[in-house]
Amino acid sequence: MMKFASSVSCLLCLFFTLLQAADARDPHAFRVLPAEGKAVDAGHALKNYLLKQAKRQFDARRKIVSRINTVEQLQQYRKDVRRKLLQINGPFPDKTPLRARVLGKIDCQGYTIEKVIYESRPRHHVTANLYLPKKRRGPIPAVLVPCGHSRKGKAYPSYQSICISLAQNGMAAFIYDPTGQAERRQVLDASGNPLIGPACEHTAGGVGALLVGLGAANYMIWDGIRGDEVSLGYGTDPETGHAHSTGQNGTLFKIEELILSREEEVPLPGLLMTPLADTPKNVRPCCTFPTEASRTT
Repeated sequence: MMKFASSVSCLLCLFFTLLQAADARDPHAFRVLPAEGKAVDAGHALKNYLLKQAKRQFDARRKIVSRINTVEQLQQYRKDVRRKLLQINGPFPDKTPLRARVLGKIDCQGYTIEKVIYESRPRHHVTANLYLPKKRRGPIPAVLVPCGHSRKGKAYPSYQSICISLAQNGMAAFIYDPTGQAERRQVLDASGNPLIGPACEHTAGGVGALLVGLGAANYMIWDGIRGDEVSLGYGTDPETGHAHSTGQNGTLFKIEELILSREEEVPLPGLLMTPLADTPKNVRPCCTFPTEASRTT
């Protein structure tokens, strides 16, 4: 024991001797941040570094987009983006039986709400509501409505208002809970109450998904693609395409547009209100994916 203590003492003496020598030669030898007097935003150093990297990527993208002058060039660009997105967010699983069931129905003035549950992949259940106009003849247009970060998911008042308005104007609206929200909360305490908020659940799920070689976006995108198919089983019209709403998943579902098997038939994409290049400045990292999904509007 005495030998061990003596060895440790010698090492500490050597360390501090070298430290003093280095400091004498260069007072800033062990500094990480710039010398005093120079402004530095230490609290955002990592974010600013990542934003610089993102800017280089967006600048390169703008050059590519600026050279698109024909329909053929646009179609080729679309194919290239689709291939990259599939590479980043895939591979996606084979389509399996949806096992969609209606668990209840709410009768409202001029429309109905059907409570739906389906399996986007085996034993991966997705809860959803389908808003349908009462007066309809033949197939009708349908809108796939992904949710924002609300704890209430599809039951959030603003999202209900969107779906009600669509149904009252003759369209079907299919809205479903993302993982970690409403009926799909997963991180619970012993009493069954949520331990963390939806955004934290998304991030935690994303980290776990990476351990098996996928991102959480893979699961969330697939939920939407299979939900698109569920709504088709209720008399909606595939020829009119499905418009995609935007919330937390606005970018996510731009990716979905590109990988749907009916991608050439999606006439009305969802739009981001924030220019694409400004998005990283305004949001914190989440579970999803470090990728662009569409052109800035």
